[in-house]
Amino acid sequence: MDDTALLEAVREADPATGERIAHALDADPAAVEARLEELKGAGRVAHEAGEWRLARDPRLDSSVERMADRLGRERR
Repeated sequence: MDDTALLEAVREADPATGERIAHALDADPAAVEARLEELKGAGRVAHEAGEWRLARDPRLDSSVERMADRLGRERR
């Protein structure tokens, strides 16, 4: 199973249930769920309340926050 396609399906299938992701990929739901669990262990996706989403990257999030803060100060 191609991880790039799987992660793209997670992003686009909002709310991303395992069933919706499997349907989007025309794949076996059990295989999709198994791979999502592996990606969860690797920190690539998160699973809450029965829905999958892409995991947030704290490094990227803090970088965006710093950039927004800097732009706000420059505008003043």
